[in-house]
Amino acid sequence: MRLNQPFYRKSGLLGCLLIAAFTAFGCSLGSGEGQVHSDALYAKDCIYPSQGPACEYQTANGQVAYDEGCDNYDLLPDFFAAVPSEDTIQMRIQRGTDLTELSDGLAVLVTDVNAIRDAIKAKRDEAIKNGATEDEALETYVEVPVAIPYGVQPPGAPDPSPPPCDATTQLCTVNPVAIALYLQKSCHNQNTVLYAVGGFIRFSSLFSGDPVESSAAEKLNHAPYFEVIIGDPRNAPPGVPIGPDSIPPEFSSKLTGNFRFYFERGKPAQPF
Repeated sequence: MRLNQPFYRKSGLLGCLLIAAFTAFGCSLGSGEGQVHSDALYAKDCIYPSQGPACEYQTANGQVAYDEGCDNYDLLPDFFAAVPSEDTIQMRIQRGTDLTELSDGLAVLVTDVNAIRDAIKAKRDEAIKNGATEDEALETYVEVPVAIPYGVQPPGAPDPSPPPCDATTQLCTVNPVAIALYLQKSCHNQNTVLYAVGGFIRFSSLFSGDPVESSAAEKLNHAPYFEVIIGDPRNAPPGVPIGPDSIPPEFSSKLTGNFRFYFERGKPAQPF
């Protein structure tokens, strides 16, 4: 099944905790850039490796390529939005400007925003102290673990343990970032949402969270790279806490990407 360019069809309502916060908002176009890609995406009853001939598809740079398993996926996002709430930012990286229940996109939930911003600033200050230029310092980043949101487990599954965190390379003192890939356009009959159960995301800049922020630099959301394992928690064995190794490999997928966009307050009443 070829899914590099999402199908334009309607779907039912979402059943996803991470996505639901976006569905009430409108569709003010948000500019930005980014990529969301999987070499082999699995979604039950929708996307899975085929045994047929290679599929032709368009890459993010407009070139034509071929996928042997017909399970390669590129979101090709062109809509970027952020909704701040106290010390939390909910981001939507999406293909098209429609509602989430009618679209394919990536939802990113960042808590402990101020702590992450403080860590980024400390990294930049350290880089400058060690002789880096201001431009070089802007390229520094902090790496935050990614885990499934608390409470998103199948019935009977215990709460997961904190995700693994390498204190030498990652920021381990903040809540993990939550990421989910929703495929409400491509998998319009299944209401498919695939949760990140492990991995990491790197931030070199994060929006301050102030809806009336005047500084462009403080509005920037920049994740130069993320790498996560996604899947449906219902595919984990019964009674197993949901973590990086809980979903069998045949039912999980590796998802990578990046994004860069500025917070833009919508008009007249949209928070993004």
